[in-house]
Amino acid sequence: MMNNFSEQFMKLFRLPLFYVPFIFSLLLNLLIWLMIILRMPVTSSWIPLHYNAHLGIDWIGPWILIFIYPGIGLLAIIVNTILIYYLSRQEPVFLPLLSFISLLVQLIILTGIIVLLIKYFV
Repeated sequence: MMNNFSEQFMKLFRLPLFYVPFIFSLLLNLLIWLMIILRMPVTSSWIPLHYNAHLGIDWIGPWILIFIYPGIGLLAIIVNTILIYYLSRQEPVFLPLLSFISLLVQLIILTGIIVLLIKYFV
């Protein structure tokens, strides 16, 4: 069973429509983690966690909750990879769509973190 899984996964990893968005998604997720670790102030008070262009700050909380964003991004990569693994055997047409969805999720999270950092922590 495990040998079959690794063979199937390695077969998927040879396809550029899978590995290019996968690697870029991982790199963007790593960038999000680094931006938060290096730029967010560690404080005992609450910080803005979400900024809305129409309403301003709409979510505040302890600074540790900012790690929800890269965690959601990593979860999106994992779930999409699992879906790609199972669906590639039945419906290979979904491979490019699912591969680029995790990349899109990382870009959206990165944009939100950049706006939050520029607006309130620079």
